[in-house]
Amino acid sequence: MNFIKYVFFNIEPSSFLLLVLFLIYHARSEKSVRVKILIGYYFLGCLLMIKANLLHRGENNIDDYRLMSLLTSLVMSFYFYTRLKGKWHRLTVVFFVALNVCYYIGYYFLDYNPNAFDSLGYVLTSFCIVVMVFFFMYQTLKNVTDEPLSHNFDFWFVAAQLLYHSGSFIVFLTYGYLTKKIQEADHYTDSNRYLLMNLWNGHNILLLISSLMICSAILWITWRKKHPRIF
Repeated sequence: MNFIKYVFFNIEPSSFLLLVLFLIYHARSEKSVRVKILIGYYFLGCLLMIKANLLHRGENNIDDYRLMSLLTSLVMSFYFYTRLKGKWHRLTVVFFVALNVCYYIGYYFLDYNPNAFDSLGYVLTSFCIVVMVFFFMYQTLKNVTDEPLSHNFDFWFVAAQLLYHSGSFIVFLTYGYLTKKIQEADHYTDSNRYLLMNLWNGHNILLLISSLMICSAILWITWRKKHPRIF
């Protein structure tokens, strides 16, 4: 495996590890349950991606990604439930998490395929998260405070989720379809493998950018708290 492939294979666990370290740093000033939950989520994500991309390299790692998708749905729903204030917005979050859990239970009992990427599950998770992001943005713009949005960790975190999940939506939507079509072909060629790899590399780049966005926001917010009079 050449250097570029090695880098792309390690973007997922590296991005999650980076977020764990920066969120631990951020937790020194914001001692909230949701930050601790996010630390645990990204730590588990890092372990799952190490298992999927390093330990299972060349093997079937589809179940690792299914578990990651379900974990994402649960944690992000919890996060937005704690951030949203409207009754109907919160009820929608509860509906979304119930929908995702029911989907995964139904999938394993009715349509389980250990070799096929679950595009619908990932699309459903990303769609629900994007809707919750818009709920949060609407609430934020409706209830403007004296604090600049650029000083608000939640704003940056949610913006990063919007970037990642809206951008990855197309990848998730097409990856499973292309995988099935290629598996149905007579020969699984190097060009087929290259197509799938590049498609997922696009997802990895979005993950890295959103992770760096959150980490940069943490550094910016910390610096602003230490130097409040510069601007």
